[in-house]
Amino acid sequence: VTCWADTAWGQRTVPSSTSSGNVGRQVSVGFSNVCVLRGNGSLECWRDQIGPPTGAYTQVSASTNVDCALRTDGIATCWNSSNALPDFSKITWIEISANDHGFCGVKANGLLQCIGPQYTNDMPTATKFVQASASFFTLCAVSQSGVPTCWGHKSGENAVIPPAGVVMRSLSVGDDHVCAITETGAVSCWGS
Repeated sequence: VTCWADTAWGQRTVPSSTSSGNVGRQVSVGFSNVCVLRGNGSLECWRDQIGPPTGAYTQVSASTNVDCALRTDGIATCWNSSNALPDFSKITWIEISANDHGFCGVKANGLLQCIGPQYTNDMPTATKFVQASASFFTLCAVSQSGVPTCWGHKSGENAVIPPAGVVMRSLSVGDDHVCAITETGAVSCWGS
């Protein structure tokens, strides 16, 4: 794992256990914290107020106020939350994305659900998805047919409109922009 950034936040300092030990499978960067999913399924985070839980995981997602990870049984667990999150231990997920106040994800049935106060309006109730990514202002998701769709914060403001006619494999949402990997392996970004 290699990190680079403004050294004032300390993201460049990778713990020795990550840099010389188990290989990282996935990296997720929050506002000033970093979490790594290791090859053996364990988690390591640095610059977090609270360390990650132990156990085996398949995905990790870091954000400003909460970090979440997906266990091997499809159950999500979150830590470092500054808000009380509702109980979501009975929901099975295939993919999650932490945001500033909770997380959004794709459930085992392919439908989207968000835990927390945001993105409650205009979310589709019938479309099935394979991946979602959330920021403070925007939620975007990729449907099973590769079509990206985005929604804004509650009132619909700040939604980032994806380009038409581009089939996506996956995407990642920033505060006011989105970058995606298309079906051809190219990178496509939109927003400001």
